[in-house]
Amino acid sequence: MILSFPFIAPAGISLSTGWHARDVLRLRFIDLFSGCGGLSWGLVKRGWKPVVAIDSDPDAVETYNANFEGVALCADASDVDFRCMDVDAIVAGVPCQGFLPLSRRTRNRDNRNGLFRHILRALVARPDFFVVENVPAFLDWWSGRMLIRQSRKLGYKVEARVLNAVDYGVPQHRKRAFIVGSLNDGIAWPDSNPLEERLTVKDAIGDLPREISWTGMDLTNRSSEATLARIKAIPPGGSRFDLPKALQLPCWRKHTSGSSDVLGRLRWDQPSVAIRTEFIKPEKGRYVHPEANRALTLREGARLQTFPDKFRFVGCMSSIARQIGNAVPPVMSSKIAQVFELGG
Repeated sequence: MILSFPFIAPAGISLSTGWHARDVLRLRFIDLFSGCGGLSWGLVKRGWKPVVAIDSDPDAVETYNANFEGVALCADASDVDFRCMDVDAIVAGVPCQGFLPLSRRTRNRDNRNGLFRHILRALVARPDFFVVENVPAFLDWWSGRMLIRQSRKLGYKVEARVLNAVDYGVPQHRKRAFIVGSLNDGIAWPDSNPLEERLTVKDAIGDLPREISWTGMDLTNRSSEATLARIKAIPPGGSRFDLPKALQLPCWRKHTSGSSDVLGRLRWDQPSVAIRTEFIKPEKGRYVHPEANRALTLREGARLQTFPDKFRFVGCMSSIARQIGNAVPPVMSSKIAQVFELGG
């Protein structure tokens, strides 16, 4: 089944002939691989309007529709006919799992690495600009290089940068690649915040209770007695390397190097590490609360990703954690919108 959407752009606006920041309230966009809507949220806050969002995760689609105008569809991008779409922008957070360092051995066999082609298909509708977000390795892999090369052949001026979200108002170190393209002349990247203005874990979640209710977004993974004993022994900012030998796993005793983030405790006075999809599991990284003997809750992870508390998530605990970890931080997406506003 092919989905076709004959959207009509608002009268009186033609971005291909130049535009100004005051026009931003009329910008209409499509969000591909939209997830729960982190990329859309920041754009909407700046006045952009989502016309349709496409994702194959039913829970993420429900979350998107719970927070926006019900424009998200659960569909495969290959089933969408973009030729009749008349919108101003395409934004896309292409699935990144195939480009992560742990996926090096299987990159050539990961079908998700070819999903960028649907962005090129969408560009035949000639939106005035596009934004693509992914992990930094995307730029070095054939998928990223091909996307840049082919979009330039379509007439877009294209620039790519790796940005750290902590430099743009997000309380976590999260390096991501952004590829932006424009049919207009200007692409002006927003200035990063000064070092002294970086937000910390305490800025994001310091007002939340240490003891949790185990309801709603106040949920996290329940640790086993053995894991809980280890967590209790970890000092502020520490990790598995700080555990006494009696609490170390046999494999940890054999391998004294490696990731220092496993069973790591966050620091109040520093930004968080990148919030990934399993942040509710303390064994997966530095996701232990700075004081409480538990992993981060869904709410705390969402806060560190800059989702407002009023944002409504749909799904079970693991699904919501996945949606949060996969998202573009909304504050970051708001900054990315300025790439075009400043350059217009």
